[in-house]
Amino acid sequence: MNTLRKIEQFIELCLVPKLNKNYDECKNHSEFGIRNKNLDKNFYLLLKQLEAINFKNCNNPESVISQLLILYTELSSKNTWDEANCLKCSEKLNCYFHTFYEINLTDVLFQNSVFNHQEIFDKCFENLHIKLSPAEFKKYPAQIDVYLRLIKDIKRYNVTIVPSKILPTSLNLIDDYIIENKLNGLKSCLAILQCLNKDAFEKGNYYEVVYLSLKKLITEKDIEATKLVFECLLTLYHILPANSQKQKLDEIYNAVLDQLIIESNLYRKAECLKFTKTIISIHKIHCCNRIIFFSIISDNLDLCCNEAVSEVLLEIVLQTLKEWVKYCWCVWKFSTGHKIISNLFKVLYCCKDERLVTEVHNLLVTLIKLCDDTEKKIIINNLEVVDHTIKK
Repeated sequence: MNTLRKIEQFIELCLVPKLNKNYDECKNHSEFGIRNKNLDKNFYLLLKQLEAINFKNCNNPESVISQLLILYTELSSKNTWDEANCLKCSEKLNCYFHTFYEINLTDVLFQNSVFNHQEIFDKCFENLHIKLSPAEFKKYPAQIDVYLRLIKDIKRYNVTIVPSKILPTSLNLIDDYIIENKLNGLKSCLAILQCLNKDAFEKGNYYEVVYLSLKKLITEKDIEATKLVFECLLTLYHILPANSQKQKLDEIYNAVLDQLIIESNLYRKAECLKFTKTIISIHKIHCCNRIIFFSIISDNLDLCCNEAVSEVLLEIVLQTLKEWVKYCWCVWKFSTGHKIISNLFKVLYCCKDERLVTEVHNLLVTLIKLCDDTEKKIIINNLEVVDHTIKK
């Protein structure tokens, strides 16, 4: 057996092995104790093999170096499955690498001077995804942690990223029912998407896989997850092939309006409104096709007559309506939007924030100006009747 193969075997013996049960199924996993008990012996044997080889003289050493990086990242994680000696082992491994190659293991993805950092990057995620399959990823919590920690700095690696080779674990986490996994998946997915451009999806339609995983989470009730889903969807939209953008934005717009119809949590409602406003600013006139928008705005304005609700919702409701009017004014009809005008007057009466009072007033003037002469007379007559009633 050659030295490289022996090194790979000892690396595997030093890693947390596959668990018998999913990590979330019980609190105590015997595999952690077994690994920690045997780590000193296996790590010593690994170092002896490393000292007997010079990676600079090897053909394609990046595969083994990527596995060393995975081991180093796992040992230095300070997680529940690691004991104090794990951190000491990681320090020894980094010291060895720096002594022999004048570069830290932590820097092999940032520098291309000694080894091919693109090859190391590709091999790292290839090795991780061999274990982190959809069916078994929850039996490798240490490897998930390595994946998340490597993704965290992905913007700084200056490497070419192939979405189908790096996103699968993020999508597995996103699809999981445990909220912590969802959040970690969304954060890593966002970090990856932010590194991509339109060229990333030129070959194939892997973007559909990413899009569907994210779109399913529009119904997720957790506030932090909601924010991350919306941020991921917007980032994905900007790198989609041009011929897919309109359809996807239509679907997202419809989905978030559907959420606004049923959402009762004020803070999540506010996040949905912020997202809706952003979509309108991008989609513009194409947002005319959902008349339910009028009902949503009207209902939320009515809610804002309550002072506590107003503090959370009023500003974003007004901003969203203002954005819609900016681009979709041409389809405004008094017959379908009269409740909005009515509720704007109610808000004007209740609102104590002078800045927002000005916003309400400006919107009222704008919407009334968009009505035809007959409708304007109806509005003025109704206002005069109200004024007369109040004076009595």
